[in-house]
Amino acid sequence: MLIPGFNEQELSPHLVKSDIFMACIQQTEKDLHAYGIQIPLQLPGTMPLRELLHELTPQLHRLLEHGTHLQEILYRVDVSESILQKALAACQDMPLEELLGRLIILRELQKVLTRQSFSSNNASNDWDDV
Repeated sequence: MLIPGFNEQELSPHLVKSDIFMACIQQTEKDLHAYGIQIPLQLPGTMPLRELLHELTPQLHRLLEHGTHLQEILYRVDVSESILQKALAACQDMPLEELLGRLIILRELQKVLTRQSFSSNNASNDWDDV
């Protein structure tokens, strides 16, 4: 399986799969647990990215209002500064917490898909001949 690029069009279709959706939520909560981020969704609906954003955006807004540094959040999730700069330039009208939420969700989903790809590759290797 090829890992999709770091963009919404390539990653969003994976969110409709309930196992990937839940793994993305768990990864997000794991990476941001120190900030009290919780996403109480159980199954993807018809618009999973929008649903995740609906849960995550107000929590990110609260963090930013209370002085949590943007770089600190991005570092925890592993979103590069160059990705942030490109996103800021492309989405100047979008509120910062929504843009940040999108970047976090897309990065967490990319981690889940990468992990899944590696685990399926390892499972398919025939190590019995060694």
